[in-house]
Amino acid sequence: MLHPVLESLFLLKVARGYVAESIMSSEIDEKQELVNYIQNEASDYEVMHLVTMGEMPEEKYNTYSETEVWDFFKKGVVLEFSSLLEDVFAEDLMTLIFETGPVSDLGYSSAAPILEFHKAQGILSNAYLMEGNVGNKQRAINAGKSAKKDSWRTAAGNRTAQQDAAGLEKMRQHQKNKDSVTVKDRVKMAGNQISKYADENPVKTAGASAVAGVAGVAALFGLYKWYKAAKAKRAAAKTPEAKKAADAQVAKIKAKIKAKKAKA
Repeated sequence: MLHPVLESLFLLKVARGYVAESIMSSEIDEKQELVNYIQNEASDYEVMHLVTMGEMPEEKYNTYSETEVWDFFKKGVVLEFSSLLEDVFAEDLMTLIFETGPVSDLGYSSAAPILEFHKAQGILSNAYLMEGNVGNKQRAINAGKSAKKDSWRTAAGNRTAQQDAAGLEKMRQHQKNKDSVTVKDRVKMAGNQISKYADENPVKTAGASAVAGVAGVAALFGLYKWYKAAKAKRAAAKTPEAKKAADAQVAKIKAKIKAKKAKA
């Protein structure tokens, strides 16, 4: 169970980043607020639904539907397998297809406050996972909730009176201008923006359209893994020639990652 948990969390973090890039490249208002929501508050189910289906789900959590969304995502990877091989190693695509999946039922989340808390507490360490403690669902869930509350308390405690007043006025103005449009409504708008970047001929998977988000996230997942391996190779280089070749490969991968993000 060790490998799938870490790989799944890594994929989910890549997916959050992809959605955030899509929001920042869109024309919707208050981009940073939406990005903060995606990175810190959105459930993994919401993120994968946005990436795979191109829209926000009606519910924040739905175990059954989350499993279906992951299935759609994997089918999209399978159908895009040949084109993805241009940038991704086959073994990394196989990891996506066979060794990733929902982690919410295990008490984990890729939301930044929860993930960072789990890392700090050693809950994502090899020893913890290999001992079978991933089955201790409630402990992980409670730890995540605690991390979230602590992050809110810290943020609130660091605010000044002037910041509170300015924030209240901004909120009032926002209420007036946006006519009470909620964050979730605006994230739905972001979902529409993601759909805008769908391939001209989207692949049909079990009645759902696998938008460009599937290929984009899968490609970035593989490129980041390739980048990590290339950096390790560069660090191990013993001759100037080997270091130069490694530097060239790292630069090439970074360019590919930049290009993929630009299409988000």
